[in-house]
Amino acid sequence: MARELLARRGTVDIGPPDPARHAFFLDFDGTLVDIAARPSDVALDAGTTDLLRALKQASAGALSIVSGRPLDDIAALTAAIGSALVGTHGVEIRREDVRSAVSPKDQAVLDGVGRRLSELALTHGLLLEMKPGAVALHYRGRADLADLCQDAVAEAARDADLRILAGNMVCEAVLTGYDKGRAIKTLMAEAPFRGRIPLMIGDDITDEDGFRAAQSMGGTGVSIGRPESCARLVCPDRHWALDWLREGLARHA
Repeated sequence: MARELLARRGTVDIGPPDPARHAFFLDFDGTLVDIAARPSDVALDAGTTDLLRALKQASAGALSIVSGRPLDDIAALTAAIGSALVGTHGVEIRREDVRSAVSPKDQAVLDGVGRRLSELALTHGLLLEMKPGAVALHYRGRADLADLCQDAVAEAARDADLRILAGNMVCEAVLTGYDKGRAIKTLMAEAPFRGRIPLMIGDDITDEDGFRAAQSMGGTGVSIGRPESCARLVCPDRHWALDWLREGLARHA
């Protein structure tokens, strides 16, 4: 069973979650879909879509996709689910018809960082992604440029007083004061999440803030394939994590 491959961290119940008691916070890339060469080359498969719909229904709506992607991007990819959404590593939050927005002043700072990094991206054929709240330089397929890209983003971020966030073959300059953990705490203070046990599942360094937040509120983080994570549970791959969620639905139906 999938749960049998979850590594135990401390005194943690590794049984599959109960949708009647838990709130679900799920990363997107590397968790709900496989990592692709370009962010646009992904789509939720039918089985995962059905799982997310079932989780949303069984948890009375306490399901959120927590992504580093821009909110509009993740909204289009998960339109069939209709869950609460967190975009750009916590800068953007959408629940029902309410969504956050980046101030024109902050966006101007980000635009300046984007202009500064554009020559590097153009020279090496890299993807420079402008997000509301962040600038991301992707170097997937060019591991030889990792140090160059990370140094360039770090320097630009420091000069603009932005946070540096490194992920899977991507480095970002992000507005300070935001992260996935803060977004999870914001949603946990609201219905339908309030009063539930938070469960955060993710695969990357960028999910660590989410793991810490969930665990600080009596919940659990599940790291996919990263045993060095702060998460209390670790599983080998995203398919095991999804099967674990399915087992919870079946067991507590």
